[in-house]
Amino acid sequence: MLLLSYDDARFLAKNSLEKGVSVMDVKKVGVLGCGLMGSGIAQVSATAGFYVTVLEVEQKYIEKGFSAVRKSLEKLAAKGALAEPSDTIFRLPRFLPATPPRSPSQRS
Repeated sequence: MLLLSYDDARFLAKNSLEKGVSVMDVKKVGVLGCGLMGSGIAQVSATAGFYVTVLEVEQKYIEKGFSAVRKSLEKLAAKGALAEPSDTIFRLPRFLPATPPRSPSQRS
């Protein structure tokens, strides 16, 4: 798994979209955390065509982060700034949410 900073993801996205070629042979991006920064990295990576797995400690944080991504993609789509419809970008398997497995003692 390759971990990218926000700037790296934007660089890859820009070059992939503008030149039509991949800067690296990267097909999947893993993002740890789905807060403001993590959801932004996931969005930019998915918009560039990468398959994104987002790992977060609880499902509620994934839902909150993905909600922010949906809103952002809808705004970009309304401006005509997306190469494909926002619902296509957000569809599985492009975005894959994940939470770490919990031990039996942590389950309620």
